[in-house]
Amino acid sequence: MTCRSLLVVSTLMLFLPAAMPAGTEPGYQYTYLAGKLPDTLHVEDSPFIALANLYVDSTYVEAGVEIMFTQNTRLSLDTASVFTSAGVEGMPVRLRDAGLGQWNGVTIGASGKHREILLAHTIIENAGGGLGISFSPATSNTFVSIEACEVVSCDYHGLIFSVASNPATIGAMTITTLKAIGNGTGILIGSYFSSGLLSLEGVEVAGNSIGFEVNSPIKVNWSLIRDNTTFDVWVNTPVTSIPSLDFRYNDWGPTTTAEMEEEGLFSDISTIYDWWDDHNYSIVDYSGFSGGSTGVRSANTVQSSWGGVKSLFR
Repeated sequence: MTCRSLLVVSTLMLFLPAAMPAGTEPGYQYTYLAGKLPDTLHVEDSPFIALANLYVDSTYVEAGVEIMFTQNTRLSLDTASVFTSAGVEGMPVRLRDAGLGQWNGVTIGASGKHREILLAHTIIENAGGGLGISFSPATSNTFVSIEACEVVSCDYHGLIFSVASNPATIGAMTITTLKAIGNGTGILIGSYFSSGLLSLEGVEVAGNSIGFEVNSPIKVNWSLIRDNTTFDVWVNTPVTSIPSLDFRYNDWGPTTTAEMEEEGLFSDISTIYDWWDDHNYSIVDYSGFSGGSTGVRSANTVQSSWGGVKSLFR
């Protein structure tokens, strides 16, 4: 018998000492979770506390559910057949720390079986790494949809795309109105992705230490990239593999926009680390930039039929 099979979900409503999870009053009711999640997490049983790593076969999470994670625990969707986090506007699903030490976020990894994963109006906050998506040939049957989600105040990264093995593939993936706010790195793009695989539109990446860390070709358009304290974009993509990165038509905020207006196109912008800082790396094409208070215009709906990543305004 494996250790995993010993982990169970408690269906009892239990009272924890007032000093346990942060941000709640004494006498608050909780439901403990550990190991495999049940078919449904009901809002009437919320808030939940994860005492150990959580994993999924088939689970539906109702709008308004809150799961608080203890130190070093995580939610793994690596083997999920179906996972639906069904938050709605005004009643998100919230995944956060329990005030008992840093938790390890949510992972979507490679699996050879057909599976469907939906995160809608879901907030991931105060983790080490927020949401990690790992691509490999085994993800070709994985269909992921992320709708109106936020990854907030995570120490290392808000969202990371990584490659488990080459070539990187995925069945289909859409991202709609993703916000990465106040993280170490807002969105981190790992190495070994092919040109054209990752394309984002309508994301908001703001208030992080680094907005985008780019280690592979990526296209980012019609998005908000502003007020990241170290760099808005930090490029580690070799100029020999791709000479320029498409970051056109984005709103960079008033300070960076003023610098772009003064320096002109394809210039050394202080909030962008690229070819101008190290000639081994690609240059960022920020043409069509804006920085108005109303933000950028909405993108048109685009269907992703070739296995790439599309991100759109709702």
